[in-house]
Amino acid sequence: MSIASGEQISENARVLGAFLRAHRERITPDAVGLPTTTRRRTPGLRREEIATLAGVGLAWYTWLERGRVTASRQVLESIGRALHLHESAHSYMLAVGGYATLPGAPQPHLSAAHTFIVDDWQHGPAFLIDSWFTLRAWNDSFAAVWGDPEASDEVDRNLIVMLADPDRADAVLGSDRQQVLRRHLGIFRKQTALHDRNPRLAPVYERLNSLAPNLADWWTCQGMDPLQDHEQSLHVGRESVRVWQTALRADDDALIVLQRARTAADRTIISAAARAADTNRSPLRATLAIAS
Repeated sequence: MSIASGEQISENARVLGAFLRAHRERITPDAVGLPTTTRRRTPGLRREEIATLAGVGLAWYTWLERGRVTASRQVLESIGRALHLHESAHSYMLAVGGYATLPGAPQPHLSAAHTFIVDDWQHGPAFLIDSWFTLRAWNDSFAAVWGDPEASDEVDRNLIVMLADPDRADAVLGSDRQQVLRRHLGIFRKQTALHDRNPRLAPVYERLNSLAPNLADWWTCQGMDPLQDHEQSLHVGRESVRVWQTALRADDDALIVLQRARTAADRTIISAAARAADTNRSPLRATLAIAS
C-alpha cells in the first residue's frame, strides 16, 4: 500500500474511488447477508461493512475511496467479491487499478444481417445500437413510436441522449422515463467506461448535461449494470402499451434491441401507428444513410 499527497493523486485513483463508492451505495445489506435496519443514514452498505467483508482496515478503505492510496490486485479482487461485481464491472475495476490492459476503443462494424433481424421484427419496436449506443438501424414501429431518427445528428441519435431528452422521452415513456433512463445508463457505462477519454463520448455527455443538468450526479456516477430483460410501458399516440424488451449481443458490443408487445391489443396499436406513419423504409437503407 502507498499513500499519495493531494497533489499526487492520479486521475485513475479518483475514478477507482468513485467507482467503488458508487457500487457500495448500490448493494443492499440483504444481498451480502447483513440485517436491514431503518436507522441507516446512507444508501447501500457502510464503508466499515465493505471493509469487514473484504478483510481490510476501515481507515485504509476510506482512503481508497478517496483516491489517496493504491491497492494490490489481491486486495481489489477481495473488494470486488465483497461488492458482488459482475464480470464487466470487475474487469473495469482491475483496469483502472492498473492490473489489466485497457482495450482499444471499439470500432463500429455492423453487417447487413443485423439490420435484417431488425427489419423482420414484427412484434413491436426494434433497433440496433453500436458500441457507443448510437442508433444505426430501426424498424417502422420504432420510428412510429419515437419519430424517425434519420433527421437527427449522431449525438441526438444516441439512445441515452434520447432517453434523457424530457421533451422527447416524456411523450413516449411518461413517468417511467427516469427509471428506463437509469436502467440503460448503467449498461451504457458498462460498455464505454474503459474509453471515457475517447473524443466520441465528450459531446454525448455535453448533450446530457445540457438536457438534464438536474441529473448531473447521474452522468458522473461510476455505477454499472449488467444487461437484463425487462418490461416497460410505451405511449403510442393516446394509447399506452406494455412491451417486453430483450437485447442480443452483436459484433463489437453492438446490441440488437427487440421489444415485443405483451398482448394482441398492444401489438395492434403499435402496428396501426407504424402504418399511419407510413415511413416506407428499411433499417438497411437507414444504416446506409447514416454511414454516408
